[in-house]
Amino acid sequence: GPDPERAIPLFQELEFDKLLSQLPGGVAVPLKGKSFEIVTKDALPNFIKTLASLPAFAIDTETDSLDPLTCGLVGISVSWEEGRGYFLPFGVQSDTEVNLPKGETLDLLRPILENAEIKKCGLNLKYDLG
Repeated sequence: GPDPERAIPLFQELEFDKLLSQLPGGVAVPLKGKSFEIVTKDALPNFIKTLASLPAFAIDTETDSLDPLTCGLVGISVSWEEGRGYFLPFGVQSDTEVNLPKGETLDLLRPILENAEIKKCGLNLKYDLG
């Protein structure tokens, strides 16, 4: 799996402050009373199944720029319980071991995101929808 010694400096460079104490491979790590988990390729099917079964969740996109017209999507953060979050990485530099297949993952998320029965709450939605 990905090397935490490589991931931590990368998250610092990309300013993923909330993910700095992550261990890859789907292992949750406490971060000041909170935990975050990097969703791996192996964990993705169960993550999608769980997400599809929820009545509501919060979502945020992570990009490589603040300009919504030129930025690239590097990941999606999701949470449905207080103090616990999940990160789906797409563009964490060129580390293919960490990155999920972007198109395939978005195709799996699309029916969930388009399902009006599942409530979604977003962080900075004006930016994400811009």
